[in-house]
Amino acid sequence: MKHITPFLLRSIARQGAKPRVGGAETAGDSPDSQWRRLAESIAAFVGRDVRIDESVYRSESETGFRNRAIAWMLKNFGIIDGEPMATLENYFRQCSLLVDCRDLAFMAATLANGGVHPGTQQSVLPGEHVERVLSVMAMCGMYDYAGSWLFEVGMPAKSGVSGGVIAVVPGRFGIGIYSPLLDEKGNSVRGIAACKSLSRDLGLHVFTRTGSPMMALGRVYTGAAAPSRRKPTPEIRAYLNEHARRIKYLCLHGVIAVDGAEYVMRRMREMAPDTQSFILDMHETIGISDSAAIAVVLPAPIVPVKMILYSCPLMIVRCRGARGCGAGFRGRRARALASRRGVPRAVRRRRA
Repeated sequence: MKHITPFLLRSIARQGAKPRVGGAETAGDSPDSQWRRLAESIAAFVGRDVRIDESVYRSESETGFRNRAIAWMLKNFGIIDGEPMATLENYFRQCSLLVDCRDLAFMAATLANGGVHPGTQQSVLPGEHVERVLSVMAMCGMYDYAGSWLFEVGMPAKSGVSGGVIAVVPGRFGIGIYSPLLDEKGNSVRGIAACKSLSRDLGLHVFTRTGSPMMALGRVYTGAAAPSRRKPTPEIRAYLNEHARRIKYLCLHGVIAVDGAEYVMRRMREMAPDTQSFILDMHETIGISDSAAIAVVLPAPIVPVKMILYSCPLMIVRCRGARGCGAGFRGRRARALASRRGVPRAVRRRRA
């Protein structure tokens, strides 16, 4: 608890009492109602009910002398009104709530999604408040390491002395990490290392120019809207006529980053039940990041259907099933990162 001062101040101010700036009552008329509001808010962030670890709470309450001194100091300087000790106990309870790494990721993803929980679709926090929360996280969320963190990693983040870390890439996704070994500043050692690696490898620094992952995918249509220019045999024509609506074309745009590739694969997963084949048209792509190429090439079961990739302008890669899909990115400025064994066998040239 020794580095918690900025968040202690905000916690007390939003629960307790009336901050001098603005002068509005917040959070409830009694400590019990304030606690209910806090618990409901955190439950909304993680998408499920949460409970207190009573042993942790008792330990926090029995040893939190420094936080009590801070609370009385805030009272002395008129930063908060009211009696601070009951509010401080709620703060100790808040610090003792049990969450797992998945919950941390949902908290971060909710902030990345403008305050809307990506699973429950519940609006947890107004957009204007998300902006303020992320600003505070960027400035002091990593305790005394905050400045170096923003320079080296470049994501709004918050760590805790339990070893948890959440990091937010606004408009794209959230990251949740748990590893209890702490450094001298109270941050997770492996959590920092993991975030540095992710930021570097996936290009997640907030000051790196980027866009929404949804921009990677343009028009989506079926084979019925794109008849072949070739003259097939009667048998193939009959087959195409029967299955045309189960052949999906996905047009990709611009530079494909890792979250754009993930978004496209997620859409494919959603469409897979009524799809026989996917065709990825990459004529309008101008490049693909190393991390996105690796994400697509890795032999993970994305969708159990045939896939064809149109790479600009002459390369077609066919693969059956999901293993090895996507190895043939070879556009004007894109390059394949697949090893030879990752490239599907049936590779042939064809005019677009």
